[in-house]
Amino acid sequence: MRVRQRVIAAICVALVAAGCSTPTPSQIEQTAVVLGCYPYGFPPPLATATAFINPPTVPGIGMPTATVDVGVTLTPTPAPTWTMCTPGPATPSLTPTVRPTATPWTRPTAQPPITRNTPPINLSNMAGYDVEPAVAIHPTEGWAAVVWANWVWEFPNEATIYVKTQGRQSKAWNPARGVNTGAVEKGGGAPAIAIDRAGRIHVVYLSSEGPRHPAYTFSDDHGVTWSSPTAIPQPGNAAGMYYPQLWLDQSDTLHLVYTATSCFDCFRYIHAERPARGGTWASQDQIVPGEKQLFGDGTSLRLPDGTIRSIVAIGCRIGCPHGVGVAIAYRDGSGDAWINRPIPNQNLRVSPQLVQWVDIIQFVDQGQQYVCTAWGQYAKSATQAACSTDNGATWGSTEIIAHHSRTQPPGDPNAPTPTIDPADDGSGEAGDAAVLIAGGYHPELIYDSANHKLLAVWVFVELDQPGQPSTLVYSYRHLDSATWTPVIDGSDQDPPLRLFPDTRRSAARNPRIAHAGSGLAAVTWIEIERDESIEIYVGAFNPGALAAQEK
Repeated sequence: MRVRQRVIAAICVALVAAGCSTPTPSQIEQTAVVLGCYPYGFPPPLATATAFINPPTVPGIGMPTATVDVGVTLTPTPAPTWTMCTPGPATPSLTPTVRPTATPWTRPTAQPPITRNTPPINLSNMAGYDVEPAVAIHPTEGWAAVVWANWVWEFPNEATIYVKTQGRQSKAWNPARGVNTGAVEKGGGAPAIAIDRAGRIHVVYLSSEGPRHPAYTFSDDHGVTWSSPTAIPQPGNAAGMYYPQLWLDQSDTLHLVYTATSCFDCFRYIHAERPARGGTWASQDQIVPGEKQLFGDGTSLRLPDGTIRSIVAIGCRIGCPHGVGVAIAYRDGSGDAWINRPIPNQNLRVSPQLVQWVDIIQFVDQGQQYVCTAWGQYAKSATQAACSTDNGATWGSTEIIAHHSRTQPPGDPNAPTPTIDPADDGSGEAGDAAVLIAGGYHPELIYDSANHKLLAVWVFVELDQPGQPSTLVYSYRHLDSATWTPVIDGSDQDPPLRLFPDTRRSAARNPRIAHAGSGLAAVTWIEIERDESIEIYVGAFNPGALAAQEK
């Protein structure tokens, strides 16, 4: 019985194996004849050099095998051409399952906390020098846009002004777009950028098409296409445009302040404005008296009676209304005269005050209106601030954010200005060497609404470390106190608070920050890489998380 079962099993295995074996060529050809196409997965036969079809046969013995006369010429013909059969689906068609995607973070839902541990990215990574970045944030949607100038050493007069935007929901960076159509030299005057509530992106840069002049362009489709650049009229004998700042006031009027020249090494600040959605530019010359006004910034606020007040802070070196240092001026309404106001005790640590950078912001905290400004020194390591609680009419005493007491020669307000000279390398670095020797500079202010604090981000140079790395650090103070943390003042040197981890070389310069008053802040700066190229870096952080960590 067992022998019989084994025989039956062997026969079954043999039958299965025979059914799974590869078909022979003749079986494949017979299948092709039946189907009318060649079985899918098997290569059709190729024509050979001896392929012939016989002529009509001569009847003879042995049919159907034909007998061919030797004298008949054989005619070559190609092998039959088969159409490949269409394969059937291996599996039945199914409706694909849609995987759920992450819900985008939109206001008022809080965005994920991003802290100083979030690594920044190289935003430009282009050949040549990527310089003079600026950043803006949409006031309600939170996406950012960065502008900068790129130029190559061999072609300093063929620079390009680039803009990159973030996706509205993804926050991923879109490809860079060039926005200038005419000639631009080197740093492009340090271009400025702003975003209005409707999403229009505004850019101003220095054009070299003809006499140097400010040029304006905008985009209404998230930076994909740009308007043809137009010249901004300049008053009097003003020429050029350097270190412009753009902002929008509470009525969506676009404001521009910049320094221009009319003679060698003499500069004055000019104000221009236009409706954000059209109209012509109107300019006001010489916001404050004096010469060698090199760095400035502006902001606007609404007074209790509804009037919009514009306030500017300008670094002034010669003929200044209240001495060498930061000059404050404000104007109520459009076209009114500017009123100059002093900041007390500016020479608290450094005299004279040769301003290397200045920033100004306004905000309301718990019903109180604040206007605050911060500035850094040229060739001296002092980063200072001051605030006003009466809409910029009067100002509190100068506050020390950081001061390094290394001995250095006193600054000379009458000395030539290397950072503004269009004949330098255009990167804005010509005057920075002395600043970096000092230890730190270039502050930007942020209001932290979650913790009712004022933050300053600035560049700190570790002079005692190999390579003297320069990194972004931050300090903060409570709004009801004028004392900044950490204490970095003369012999009292607490460790600075790092904003980001080390970059590849840690050679940061010229940070610029944009913040809508809540949510994430965007910061951009330049890094001098190992091959001495200059790249644009960008990062994001949560000001509230930074300040909360230090409680």
